[in-house]
Amino acid sequence: MKHVVETVDHSIQVHIHHEGFTSHSGHTAPEWVAYSNSPEAAALDAERLALAVRLAKDAIRKETDIKLREWFFVHGMWALQGSDPTACRIADELGILMREGCRGDFTFPAARVHVNPKIEMPYFCNAVPSIRGYDEPESEPEPAFDNPAAAERKFFVWASRVKSGWSSLDYYSETVRQRLENPEAWATELIRDSFYVQGTLFLKTHAHSMQPEYREAARLPIPPHAHPGVQTLLSLIFDGAALADVDIRFATVPEIYDLLVNQGAVWNGHDSSAQPEASDSTEAAALAGAASPVVADGARVAHGAEPSDALTGSAANSATGIETNASGFLREGSPKEAAAKLIGSAERLNRVACRAMAARIAELGVIPSGAYDHYVKAVEAGQLLGPVEIAVVDVLESLPPFDEYHEVRARLGVLAMLIATTGRTAVAIESDGLRHAASAAVFDAAAAEFPDVRPRFSLVRGRFPQIVEARTVKRSLAIFTDFIATIDETEVLDGLGRYGAALIDIDRFGVQLTTDDERAGVLSRFRAAGFEVIRPLLDLGGQGRYYLVSSAPVVAVNVA
Repeated sequence: MKHVVETVDHSIQVHIHHEGFTSHSGHTAPEWVAYSNSPEAAALDAERLALAVRLAKDAIRKETDIKLREWFFVHGMWALQGSDPTACRIADELGILMREGCRGDFTFPAARVHVNPKIEMPYFCNAVPSIRGYDEPESEPEPAFDNPAAAERKFFVWASRVKSGWSSLDYYSETVRQRLENPEAWATELIRDSFYVQGTLFLKTHAHSMQPEYREAARLPIPPHAHPGVQTLLSLIFDGAALADVDIRFATVPEIYDLLVNQGAVWNGHDSSAQPEASDSTEAAALAGAASPVVADGARVAHGAEPSDALTGSAANSATGIETNASGFLREGSPKEAAAKLIGSAERLNRVACRAMAARIAELGVIPSGAYDHYVKAVEAGQLLGPVEIAVVDVLESLPPFDEYHEVRARLGVLAMLIATTGRTAVAIESDGLRHAASAAVFDAAAAEFPDVRPRFSLVRGRFPQIVEARTVKRSLAIFTDFIATIDETEVLDGLGRYGAALIDIDRFGVQLTTDDERAGVLSRFRAAGFEVIRPLLDLGGQGRYYLVSSAPVVAVNVA
C-alpha cells in the first residue's frame, strides 16, 4: 500500500463493513439474533463503530504512513445511518464519523436504491441522531456547491440523479453486462444525469476490483476498468468531450470536495496550494452543447438561483386564462356542461398547485424544492396546468373505463391529480426524488381543495417499467405526455405491453420528433413489438400527437 500511494495519484479513504459486529435484523445465527435484539447491543453499537474507525485509520497509518485527520467515508453494505435495518441500526452514524474526523460520505448512489437520499445533488446536512437522518428535514440540508460556510459545521453527502445501476462498472453483474451491450445509451445517461455546475460535469462511477467473482474460473482476472466493454463506455464519454473541446480530468475525493465546495468548480490541479483560475465560460458552453438539455438546465439553476419576486406575487395567484384557451383543444361534440366542469376543476387545481409550488420554492430554493428551472418559469407564468392537460383528460371520455390511469414521468403529477378530480383512480409515477417530494406537497394542497380526490390519487417513485413490475396493470391505462428521456425502448415497450392500453404523445416518446418519417419509424417499432391497436386519438399540432396503443383490442380488455 505504501508503494501504491507513493507512485500513483490516488487518495486513501475509509470503507467499513460493520455488519459482522453490530446489531441488525439480517443476522441468522440464533445467538446473534438474540444479542442483536437486546438493549445491550444497541447501546454498544456506536462504540463498536467508533472503535472500528480508529482501528482502520491506525491500520492505514501503519501501511502507508498517512495519518487520516480529515477523511471521507463509504459505508459497507450501503446502509448509512440505519437506512436499511437488515445491515445497520446505528442512528448516530454521521455524528460518530464527524467526531472521528470524517468530512463527508461518498456512499451514494447505493445498490440498495431505497436508501438513496431524496435530494439528488451534493449537499451538506446536520448530523441529527435519527435513522436515515441525512434525508430528514431536521438535518437542514443545503447545497454543497460554493458553500464553505456549511462545510465548517455540517456533514457532506455526495448525491446525484444518477443511480447505482448506471454508475456501477462491476461487470460480474448480469445487469452491468446487459448495459454494456448498449454503451451509447449508458454514456448518455451518465452525461445527462450526473451533477453539473459552473461548467463542470462530475462523473462518479464505482467498482469492486477485489470482488472474488473476478478471480473465480479466470486464469487472469480483468479489473473492471480494463474490461473492453467498460473501456468502450468511457471512450465514448472521452471522445465526446474531445469533440466538444472539453477537458477530462481525474480528481481524488478530497480534490472533488475542495473543487465543489471551496473553489466554485474551478480546477486547480492536484496542488491544493494553487490559486483559483478564472472561470472559462466557453468550456461551460461547449459542455452544455455536448450534453443533453437536462444537464444544461441543471447547470443554470444549480448555481444558487433564487425564485423571482413573481413567485409570491400576482402571477402565481391570478386567473390563468385556461378557460379561454382550452376550448379549441377539446373534442368536437364534447358536452358543454362536462367541458365547463373539467375546465373549472383545472382552474382551481392550477391555482392551488401554483401557490403550493411558489411557497415551496420560496422556502427551499429552486433545486431542493423540486422546481428546477422549468417549473420556476411555469409558476411565474401561473400555469402548471393548461389546455393540453385538459384535452388529455377530456379525450379519456372517448375510451372505455380503466381501473387505474398511470401518468408516467409525472413530474409534479398535476395531470394525474386532474384525472382524479373526474372520479377516476390516478397514479403519478416519477423517478426524480425532489420532484416526487414536490408532487406530494402539491397534492396535500390539492386534497384540501378537492377532499374527494385523496383516496383516488397515489404517488409512486421509481423508473418505468421496473416500478410497476409487481403491479397488475392489464386493466390500467398508461399515459405518456412528455417522455423525452434516455430510455431503453425495448424495455419500455415490454412494460407497456402489460397494460390494457397506453395513451402516448408520439412526438415526445424518448426523443423529440418533428417529421412524419420519424413518427412512422416509431409507430413501426410499436407494431413490431406486438401492439395490435395503434390509432391516432388526439392531434394538438405542435402541442402533441397522441396515439392509443394496445397489445389487444381495447374494448375487450376492459370487459369484466
